[in-house]
Amino acid sequence: MAKYFRITEAARDEILRQLSGSRVRYPVVYLIEGAPVEGESPELSEAYRNGADKAVIRELARKQLPSNLRDMLRLYPAIYSRWRFLPWDLAKIEGITFVLPLSLKRKIRDGVLDVADKGLKLEDANGILLLPRKALPTSVLGQR
Repeated sequence: MAKYFRITEAARDEILRQLSGSRVRYPVVYLIEGAPVEGESPELSEAYRNGADKAVIRELARKQLPSNLRDMLRLYPAIYSRWRFLPWDLAKIEGITFVLPLSLKRKIRDGVLDVADKGLKLEDANGILLLPRKALPTSVLGQR
């Protein structure tokens, strides 16, 4: 299998912690961007761990967002069942199965997944930050 990115020990520990707390059968890790919220609700944490629908996660997160929060996203390892994804969107990296859409696969070759402030970060081979992006897309915030 092709090498997409390497995982630092700290990032691997965080992902394995999330996986061990999940009740999802045949888990895969989907790197999801979310907004930093102090005191994340237990419902949102549970939704991430148990592979809730993206729409459910987005709605739970939207309820917690202050209207002026557009500064920085965080990258979280959301856990889903592998059966929700097409086989060619899955990649086993250092023993962990990730969901990697084709658009991301091209950018991350030889990159690094590492811990960042309250989340993870994914950089390309040149150290350029790919995820999380710098600003919240309007599709996440919705109309206010």
